Amino acid sequence: MAKGYEVTVAGEYIARSGVMDRERINKEYRIKCVIPQMNKALSTIKNKLLGPLLKKNYPDYVAFRTYHILKIEPLGKAEKVAMDSSDIRYMDRDTLLDLIKGKGLPVPANLYPNLFKLREAVKHALEDRDGYEAFLAKHREDLELDVQVAALNPEIQNEESEVDAPIASGSVGVDTAPAKPKAISDEKARAKNTEDRMSGLEAEMKRDGELADLDTQEDAASDLSDL
Repeated sequence: MAKGYEVTVAGEYIARSGVMDRERINKEYRIKCVIPQMNKALSTIKNKLLGPLLKKNYPDYVAFRTYHILKIEPLGKAEKVAMDSSDIRYMDRDTLLDLIKGKGLPVPANLYPNLFKLREAVKHALEDRDGYEAFLAKHREDLELDVQVAALNPEIQNEESEVDAPIASGSVGVDTAPAKPKAISDEKARAKNTEDRMSGLEAEMKRDGELADLDTQEDAASDLSDL
């Protein structure tokens, strides 16, 4: 019997204010749902589960604005095995640390408190070990400084130390896609395109429908038709 994957999703939804008949306000939500497979997880949640679940759990719900997958938990042994060997974009920190150790990757995880950036670093090291080592040699001092600044200023570094780093995100009428890293120059051709490679995870997620761009005006209007 298939058990699937339990997914934690959070974001913003449009709600009735309760003050004036047609007044609308933005509120935050956090829910859990179960999907049968990892493939197209974000689109499955958006198109088949999010609306009905929010309507059921939030009486003032009108329409959702943003949706972020925060966590994916396999519910069975087969799912756990599949997830451990799945795409890096779905791996949590512990799984990434096991991968770094098992493959002997030159990735200092302590320099990547942000889960999304750690995923990018591991992916880069797997695909181009020499290129990642060149990148690390050039940027280690800056990465170390980031960690030191974050430790001394926790109140303004929440984003970098976020435990619930979004695995995938989308929106209706709001562009939440992460900014792409700027390209860098280097003497060596292999290191010249390093930061372009570091954005490869985001590009793959967009191509596979796991990271949404700004929806069209027609899509936004359809989702908000009952306002």
